[in-house]
Amino acid sequence: DILYQPDHLVVATNPKEVIPYHEAVHTIEAVAESVVETFYIQIKVEGLEYVSSAQAVLTGMVGSNRFGLGERVTDKENAVYFTLVKSDDKGAPVLCNVFNTFGRIDGSKNDLWMTFDIHTIDGRVLTKEYDISHLFDTDDFKQHRWLLFEEVLVIPPPPPAPPGQQGGGFQPSLEDWDEERHDIIL
Repeated sequence: DILYQPDHLVVATNPKEVIPYHEAVHTIEAVAESVVETFYIQIKVEGLEYVSSAQAVLTGMVGSNRFGLGERVTDKENAVYFTLVKSDDKGAPVLCNVFNTFGRIDGSKNDLWMTFDIHTIDGRVLTKEYDISHLFDTDDFKQHRWLLFEEVLVIPPPPPAPPGQQGGGFQPSLEDWDEERHDIIL
């Protein structure tokens, strides 16, 4: 299943809390935390000027969370869909974004694949797929939740337009006007 990324869901639990019978206000103190993990993904791109939009799908992710119990549902692996934005990292063109997930299935070392669907300005769709299992073992991921690709994604330029069709789009032209005179009988 391919799922959209979840919104943050903040949950507070305190299993030692006992609520006695009371007639006035009873205050419960607990620390609320999100059950969603946030990741950052980035891949360098050569030919970013030819990209009109980009999306990504990451497989091997947890599909849901039993937030009352604080458990991830790991019966079945799921994929998370999200969009990418064009940006730059210290002058290097990149596709990147921050996305949310319920996390990856603990102990999984396979089925962590990233698929990029890139739409170009001339209407082509390029699909690139990477095994990213190794990125979850990097210091960048462990410390910051960053998935940083070493590979450079190359987007080839659009093919040249046939003669007479350069520039694309609608380009009207207008020739000189001829003056015509006619009598109209009413």
